[in-house]
Amino acid sequence: MYVARLTYPKLRQKVVEHALRHGADTVLIEDAGSGQTLLQDLKTEPVRPIGIVPDGDKQMRLIRASRKIEAGFVYLPNDTSWLQEFQREVLAFPRARHDDQVDSLSQFLNWNGLSRRRDQARLLEALDDSVRFMQEQDRQLAINRPDSPFYELQWGPKEWDY
Repeated sequence: MYVARLTYPKLRQKVVEHALRHGADTVLIEDAGSGQTLLQDLKTEPVRPIGIVPDGDKQMRLIRASRKIEAGFVYLPNDTSWLQEFQREVLAFPRARHDDQVDSLSQFLNWNGLSRRRDQARLLEALDDSVRFMQEQDRQLAINRPDSPFYELQWGPKEWDY
């Protein structure tokens, strides 16, 4: 967690630095205002920026995300310097002076669910392709395509002989 008001050049630098320090494989950025420029600029950096288009207002986004919070899927570390301020902002929302951390939390939780559904959809599409190739008697193509769900199975070679 890092909270600060920064100029654009310092923001860009801090995003890259923070992502690399924490091994983030994905960086979510709101695709609006200066976020659009940041998304473009980060494509040349060793981070993977993903634009998030806000859907509804901040309260509605938090309401959608609250199911995961209420179900106990959100864990916060006890021994951090930022926890108290984060909790204060979340508990005061929507009447708090600042709500950036709440907005980041809800956008991440809402994106995380979408991400899994997209991954599942891609897997189902790849399975459908593999089944179609098997039916067409092209077993090599069904198994050895990089997007095949069978491609990187740990228990078998990547190229099979028939």
